[in-house]
Amino acid sequence: MKKFIAVIFITLIVAKVRFAQTVKDSLSKSKINYERLSLIAGITGGAFIYGYTVQNNLWWKGDKSNFHFVWKQDWVYALGEDKYGHFFFPYLVTNIYSQALEWAGFDEEKSLWY
Repeated sequence: MKKFIAVIFITLIVAKVRFAQTVKDSLSKSKINYERLSLIAGITGGAFIYGYTVQNNLWWKGDKSNFHFVWKQDWVYALGEDKYGHFFFPYLVTNIYSQALEWAGFDEEKSLWY
């Protein structure tokens, strides 16, 4: 368990360094570039459609079972990587969208909220 926590901690540090933002002049008021915002929205919509289609064809078809959660079994078959993925993916997406919205003209605080 200590190794798992250490891996999460190191990954967060590496991701923070990788996605570090440059310091911007807080007095400058930037305007939203709607062409860039439209591009971000279009890519997001396409990614959602693609993701749904892939998951529908690969994951959700076939035999169905009731929802179950067995921590010990999940930990053994994937060594916790599934849980780690569910933890890290939203963190990664938040950083990517924050940077994309800043690129479109949002200030740093608003880009984190949206």
